[in-house]
Amino acid sequence: MLLSDLPVTNAPEAWQRVEWYRRRWTIEEWHRVLKTGCNAEGREFKTAQHLQRVLAFDLIVAWRVLVCLKLGRTLPKLPAALFYTSEEIEVLRTVLKKKPTPSC
Repeated sequence: MLLSDLPVTNAPEAWQRVEWYRRRWTIEEWHRVLKTGCNAEGREFKTAQHLQRVLAFDLIVAWRVLVCLKLGRTLPKLPAALFYTSEEIEVLRTVLKKKPTPSC
C-alpha cells in the first residue's frame, strides 16, 4: 500500500505516484553519497556563495559516484575508461597508492 496526500482519480495517476515512489530509493542513495562520500554536512563556510560553489561540485561528484555504483552492481567488469579520463584514472591510482593499508 502506498499512501499519498495527492488526489488519485484514475489508474494513470496512480501509476505516476508509484513511479515517483520508485525513484525515492535512488534519491536516498544520492543523498547518502553526498553526506558520506562528499562530507557535505561536515563543511563550514563563511558565505552562502562558497557553499553554493562547493555544493555544485559535490552534486556532480555524487552523481558520478552513483552512476558508477549502479553500473558496478550490474556490470562489474566495465572498464574505468568508460567513466573517467586517463588523467582522472591516474589521480585515482595515485590516491589509492597513498592510502595506508589496514594492518591485520
